[in-house]
Amino acid sequence: MIVEWDPLFEEVSTVRGNGSSRSFAYDAEGERVIAGDGFDDTRFFLRGLDGRVLSEFELI
Repeated sequence: MIVEWDPLFEEVSTVRGNGSSRSFAYDAEGERVIAGDGFDDTRFFLRGLDGRVLSEFELI
């Protein structure tokens, strides 16, 4: 498994392994808001002011 680290934002940007790749995007608080492979498994996370996940949406 290869983990790509974004030194500017100090966050994981991509994880690769077993023939697949997943990318991540974060908000200004450093909370993950998007996780996916860019094809059929992309998820969006809506968080409350306390940082807890309120809803999770899947791109289909």
